[in-house]
Amino acid sequence: MPKKHYNRTVVMFLGISLQEYHHVISQRELFLAAVTQADMADSFPGHKPHCPRLHRFTRHSHYVRKAIPYTGAIYTAVIWQVRCLDCGGVFTIMPAFLLRYQRLDARAVANLLQVLLVMNVSYRHGRLIFGFSQPELIKDPRTLWRLVQWLGRSICVTQLLLTLGLKPPSHVIEDEKFTSENGAQTYIPAVLDPKTSLIWWIDYTPQVDEDTLRASFQRFAATLGRWAQRIKGATTDGWKAGKRALRAVWGNIHLQECLIHAQKQVSLALVRFRKAHPRKGKPWYIAALWKSYWEVLTAPTPQAFAQRLRHLPKDFKTDPILKPRLRSARLKMKELSAHLGDRGLALFTTRLDQVFKFLDRKLFQMQTFRVSNSGVNTVNAWAIVHNFWRYMPGARNEGKAPVELAGFDLLDIPWIEWVNWAISRASP
Repeated sequence: MPKKHYNRTVVMFLGISLQEYHHVISQRELFLAAVTQADMADSFPGHKPHCPRLHRFTRHSHYVRKAIPYTGAIYTAVIWQVRCLDCGGVFTIMPAFLLRYQRLDARAVANLLQVLLVMNVSYRHGRLIFGFSQPELIKDPRTLWRLVQWLGRSICVTQLLLTLGLKPPSHVIEDEKFTSENGAQTYIPAVLDPKTSLIWWIDYTPQVDEDTLRASFQRFAATLGRWAQRIKGATTDGWKAGKRALRAVWGNIHLQECLIHAQKQVSLALVRFRKAHPRKGKPWYIAALWKSYWEVLTAPTPQAFAQRLRHLPKDFKTDPILKPRLRSARLKMKELSAHLGDRGLALFTTRLDQVFKFLDRKLFQMQTFRVSNSGVNTVNAWAIVHNFWRYMPGARNEGKAPVELAGFDLLDIPWIEWVNWAISRASP
């Protein structure tokens, strides 16, 4: 019988700076008190099955770890191991500013990930930027690519948010990003909180048929666990496969179709209508047709929606270009007006479209992920960094990150250290 491997590396917040950390670990009583308190608050993973968990520890051994900062010289930190006096398990206490299996420290990795994934700098240019401060340390762009892959495979964005104690929203926006890699079509389904722009799920798939999307949403629901039942409604762009997949996973979920997508379809039809009828299609008449359809979409009640739909101008009922728009509105009336019965539903998928713009630029630079695992890891890493990226000056939520808007307090601790802590808790 092979010996069972236990993950006994515990990430803890033991000071903001290296000096504060060494001050804590140099005092045996203070250090062990912090370890005991952390184990009492959230028992360390890796205690032996028979352990009564009385939270009693003693120092076991220590070693020295080197780390590379974003600026400045390489430094060393003393890493202590502690032994549980109840089960004999030995735990490595890792400060949050150091990452397992990485030469760079946490803040250096955070800066690089933000530059690469939010500011849309290529790996080659990222290496050059980092070279200004540390010219001898990163000589190969693949080192930066490996950092992105490390974050993406270390923890799923959904699992990260749950580990931080956040609860999924009751209503979400679901959309699929259509992208091309060297001529091959690939897709990125995502689920976002419309109130905070927090990405709760992101995936990378070769197609977006119903079976593929259903499998993706089932993985999302499985990761949510007992919280999956919180999701009651979703706003979509109208993709039939996506809607069927959502219903297959969440049953009687309320679905709202994006009003902007419906309005765009009418706008395109009106352009064709004007070209087909140059005498009738005067600007004022086209504007009147558009306004009448928009009044249907923005009706205050389901009854008003149906009534305004019946009273649309005659061309919507007789013209072969506009008639399909009326037929579509009648077929989708329930989904176009779902927000009137469930006020939690967003009217538009615009928030997710705006978020996807940043990913668009990154995908354009990368050209291809080469293998699907790279794609999954990259988009997952991008979603994690997006969730912690604080909005720039002039934005409506200036200085706040989506996770903070969702209620998580970073406590002035760098976001990467929270991710590091969550990874240590989530690792098997």
